[in-house]
Amino acid sequence: MVDVRILGAGISGLTSAINLAKAGYSVDVYERNSDCGMRFLGDMQGIDNYYPEKDAFIMLRGMNIESNFPYYPLDQMVLTNCVIKKNIGPLKKPGHYLVKRGPAPGTLDHGLKEQALASGVRLHFNETIPQADADIVATGPLGNSLSGIAKGIVFETKKGDMSVTVCNDALAYKGYSYLLIREGYGCMVSVVMEDFKKIGGCFDATKNYFAKDLLLDIKNPRPVGGVGCFSINAPYKKGKTLYVGEAAGLQDFVAGFGMLYAFRSGYLAARCIIDGRDYAQAAETEFGEERRTSMVNRYLYERFLRYGNDALLVELLYLSSKLDYDAYTRYSLMHKVTYPFALRYLKKKYPQIEARS
Repeated sequence: MVDVRILGAGISGLTSAINLAKAGYSVDVYERNSDCGMRFLGDMQGIDNYYPEKDAFIMLRGMNIESNFPYYPLDQMVLTNCVIKKNIGPLKKPGHYLVKRGPAPGTLDHGLKEQALASGVRLHFNETIPQADADIVATGPLGNSLSGIAKGIVFETKKGDMSVTVCNDALAYKGYSYLLIREGYGCMVSVVMEDFKKIGGCFDATKNYFAKDLLLDIKNPRPVGGVGCFSINAPYKKGKTLYVGEAAGLQDFVAGFGMLYAFRSGYLAARCIIDGRDYAQAAETEFGEERRTSMVNRYLYERFLRYGNDALLVELLYLSSKLDYDAYTRYSLMHKVTYPFALRYLKKKYPQIEARS
């Protein structure tokens, strides 16, 4: 029986572990925290459902991932710049599936932990190993290539279910703020890009806006937050070690939680080990064009839409919601032509996106 050692018990690491264990490998996962999902405190996040050819949960079933955790389809929302409001939806298919994150029962992380244990994976909490000694590194965002930061709260409320996204630099510098409420449970977050020092003031402005605009009642708030990692030089492989998820810089550079990237890259790494394929080559084939598409989308978002044009941005995002998501994810001729300009611009604005681990 072949031994595989995985560093990190997040989505990508556990997806790799589950698939390797089901294929007969002996799998040890080392997690520096005391449980799975300890980075999160009940945050509500979305599994991206952008790909037109398949539903995200059909894709997950194809990766041997069961839906043993609650999830909620997000097929309508309010989009605003604090002045203009647009109601989006109901969409033909959900744009995201909302899940809770954290170590508690009822979260995605707890569900994946149960699946891993049932598959025979050995989890070693409060333990770590050097990256070079791991077969797969799935540690999440790397500190030298952070591209975004989030701050927020989860709370109880009497308000009904809703999903609101705000595009306004005062509330989320070069990013976005959002409010998600499901069955009396709320999650409010501000996401800031580039100038991370603005996050405190942006979140305060976000909280004040929602409290005033929606007369939002907030009970028993608890802080949540995190960071995002996007890189154009993802270390898919160093020596024998494969990198997956945000450890490989796989993230949407405009808006997104990155969870589907984590599932897909974790599964791909496992399959490459099982099938004896070159993971670095397979990962570049799988994610290379998507990464470049994401960079062009970020470039267009910042260069032509963001500054002083929040109203225009809301209108364009509203119109794009009526189109096929393929226009957002596909590496089109427009993306190919624009990519060199996007690369030059973004390397100056976000030098960390070139960083390697």
